[in-house]
Amino acid sequence: MYVVVTGGGPPDRRAIAAVRAALDHSIAGGPRCRVIAADGGLDVARAGGIEPDELIGDLDSITPDGLAWAEAQGVPIDRHPPAKDETDTELAIARAADLAAAAGAPADLLVVGGTGSELRVDHLLGTIGALGRAAGRFARVSAWLGPARLHVVAPDRRVALDLDPGTTFSVLAAHGDCHGVSIAGARWSLDGVDLPAGSTRGISNRSSTQPVTVSVRSGTLTVVIP
Repeated sequence: MYVVVTGGGPPDRRAIAAVRAALDHSIAGGPRCRVIAADGGLDVARAGGIEPDELIGDLDSITPDGLAWAEAQGVPIDRHPPAKDETDTELAIARAADLAAAAGAPADLLVVGGTGSELRVDHLLGTIGALGRAAGRFARVSAWLGPARLHVVAPDRRVALDLDPGTTFSVLAAHGDCHGVSIAGARWSLDGVDLPAGSTRGISNRSSTQPVTVSVRSGTLTVVIP
């Protein structure tokens, strides 16, 4: 698994727990878990007791103490100029994708970030867009953005969600038109429905049985559990 930690305020405690569980599993002999900090995400990770393996970005939001720690620990730092075409988060996701490709084995991506007062809406939308573009480069793509859990659903990669009955979730065509959308285990099921880009039809569904399954024939879906 590759974990990208971003800034934007403290992440949900469940997100930190998920990263720690992946790291513990890696230490116990499971698949390696590599943590990449996007700029100030290094401070966020360290505050949660997680030590990043790499640091990437223009380093305009990391604290001086955080940068000094990274340098003292010999953490590889990939510094970019502030005038660049990608956000720090997108750079970190691209780095994770390159590492996964070089490893030659299917890997999962988990992005962890906050949605506090420090996070700009344009950065949040940019992160969601970057998650959608990463779907084809990983086996599974998910994120914790503040208290919300996101899953990206690509064609032929059905997502199964173990949700308590009555849990609210939404399915969004946030990355363009989606064709053949199917949802099972929900109050309002779908069977091969087309969702135009930006459609609100999939907002505020509710789980009814476990697991809830979501799939798409073509396009990229985003599942949001608020």
